Amino acid sequence: MRVLPGRSVPSSSRSFDGARPATRIHEAVTADVRRAAQLLDAGLASFEGAAPTG
Repeated sequence: MRVLPGRSVPSSSRSFDGARPATRIHEAVTADVRRAAQLLDAGLASFEGAAPTG
């Protein structure tokens, strides 16, 4: 897997080596999904007011 500078390795890539119990993998993936949702929310919020209104 290629990781871009300034980016972290997704939880799935660093977790599925068999060394971590399923609950820890679930926690790591859930945290990644929450971070992604926050980024999407912030990105979409930046468009509010920028879009032309009919």
